[in-house]
Amino acid sequence: MNTMLLSGKRHYFTKASNSFFFIILIVLCIFQNPIEATFDYFSYFDEILALFGFFYLILHHKKIKRKTQKVSLMLFFFLLLGLISSIMNPIQPISIIIFDAFLNIKFFIAIIYGVSLTSHLNSRPIAKTLEIIIVCLAILTALSYVTNIFSAGGYRYGIKVLCLFFTHPSSLASACVTMLGFLFIFEQRNQKLVLFSILLVGMMTLTMRTKAIAAAGVFFFFLISQKKGTKNRISLWQIIFAVFLVVIIGWDQFQYYIVQNDSMARSALLTTSIRIAKDCFPLGAGFGTFGSYFSAVSYSPLYYKYGISGVYGLSTNYTNFISDSFYQMILGTTGVLGFTFYVSILFNILMIFKKKCGDCRYFYAFLFPFIYLIICSIGESAFVNSLAIPIAICMGYAYKLLDRGNYD
Repeated sequence: MNTMLLSGKRHYFTKASNSFFFIILIVLCIFQNPIEATFDYFSYFDEILALFGFFYLILHHKKIKRKTQKVSLMLFFFLLLGLISSIMNPIQPISIIIFDAFLNIKFFIAIIYGVSLTSHLNSRPIAKTLEIIIVCLAILTALSYVTNIFSAGGYRYGIKVLCLFFTHPSSLASACVTMLGFLFIFEQRNQKLVLFSILLVGMMTLTMRTKAIAAAGVFFFFLISQKKGTKNRISLWQIIFAVFLVVIIGWDQFQYYIVQNDSMARSALLTTSIRIAKDCFPLGAGFGTFGSYFSAVSYSPLYYKYGISGVYGLSTNYTNFISDSFYQMILGTTGVLGFTFYVSILFNILMIFKKKCGDCRYFYAFLFPFIYLIICSIGESAFVNSLAIPIAICMGYAYKLLDRGNYD
């Protein structure tokens, strides 16, 4: 009797302590951007989380099932192709190549870190923490429109842009997406799930970022179009309509920044990435040479070679828009082959979740953040952005719960 009682207390304490540390992790993930803006050393937070995932992959690679082994193998070949290209095109120093290579794969490693997290938790205190954070942010949102307490966001379409204490509206939108994912995992009561989801999607929309508005539209579309009581499968017509919805919402921005304006950084990066892919067919120019943060740290000579070093945001004096793209970076640095592998990896991850989803909200905890990143990838660094790492952890943890028993 005493042994059973002691065992029960240990089990309770373990779940309580796990829940406590999980709450800390979620809070740090949500407020990563404002904390990083205050404490410079916190900028390595996402890299540290990704490294945990890397060590877990090494120590527990035998637990990775056949379907995830396929993704791991494709990721390995993507990395190998980029390194071969970097050797064939010795443009950047070895340190830049290594750092940029890690930048390209850290999203997937962060998913593995999410898988490594324990599922022995108490959902209620985690859900309660999320509820409190969402309510506080909602109150601050209301205050920001009544007063000028937060005015850094400016105006778009005549509407005040919501930014709160985040450094950029996109950072707030990413935090909302992270909370939305974890909310679907831990909130057990449907009424509260709907209420707090609406609050989060509303705050996303008020950031007035096209990608956030498009993601909000897709979010409501999938919820409304899903038949109650059926398995959470994605049908072809849902995918077609979701793509149509995103195109309609973002068409003006897409035309202005990417298609019709060669003086814009994104448009210049797109046309140049295609030229690089042709000139360096099929492997690209190598890691750290184009469209990434590290291509600005060690300013890549390719920007001079292809005549875009004078474009606003791509110059040596002002490099803020160099990493303002994603597919352009992948195409330019790893070529057609690397681009094909990367897109295939994303598709296979979606298929793994699609085949596992039943009557379970864990699938939505994966789907909505993933859709948001897909939309973001059209016009920003998306999957290699530090703000994508909390989203990746949420996706990985959702997979763990769907595949419960294979990792604990």
